[in-house]
Amino acid sequence: LAQCARESAILRSKTTHIIPNGIDTSVFEPVDRRTARALLGLPQDRRLILSGAFEFSPDRNKGFDLLVEALNVLSAQHTLQGVELVTFGSQSQRDTKTIGGLTAHSMGNAGDDLVLRLIYSAADVVVVPSRSESFSNVTAEAMACGTPCVAFGVGGILDIIEHQANGYLAAPFDTGDVARGILWALGERDGALRAAARRRIVDHFGIVSVAKRYIELYRERIAVGESA
Repeated sequence: LAQCARESAILRSKTTHIIPNGIDTSVFEPVDRRTARALLGLPQDRRLILSGAFEFSPDRNKGFDLLVEALNVLSAQHTLQGVELVTFGSQSQRDTKTIGGLTAHSMGNAGDDLVLRLIYSAADVVVVPSRSESFSNVTAEAMACGTPCVAFGVGGILDIIEHQANGYLAAPFDTGDVARGILWALGERDGALRAAARRRIVDHFGIVSVAKRYIELYRERIAVGESA
């Protein structure tokens, strides 16, 4: 996004500073996975793929169709026994259906940050299939809860995920690459990827870190003004 500003006709002559949206990492922090699933009524013996893509949203940018395509690729090429889907964010009530060949648990509207924290923590991987994003709160919040994300490398998501270090950046809009990213994330067993996802947000997007960057910028601009 900063590069877009640098290339724009209006802003190309201006100095660009990058300060991201802040995430409250004391609100969005990991919950024990088994505890989160028990509280939400989700299965303990399954690998869970989570997505907040709005199933009934008219907004094509959310990419629900791309999510379904990616899951169809997975189902066609791999035996996904023991893998299920969880969705949230729609206005529908909780229910269970089949999406992309997987049993899918709809959590309906998450309601508040505490429920969101449980949903993120219950998942093994979060898929963000958006065609465009200025800043993806779902990606940052999920990673703050220690859950790695698979997303297309577009917009602000490029600023959040470091490819195969704390998540997976799929080529836009290659649903086969999303499928590969999901398999990659599901293969993680020792907790290192979850820890890296959490650490990325705390270090670069936590509200304390963001506040320090604002203070540094104010001090820099004051010093420039005093020397002018």
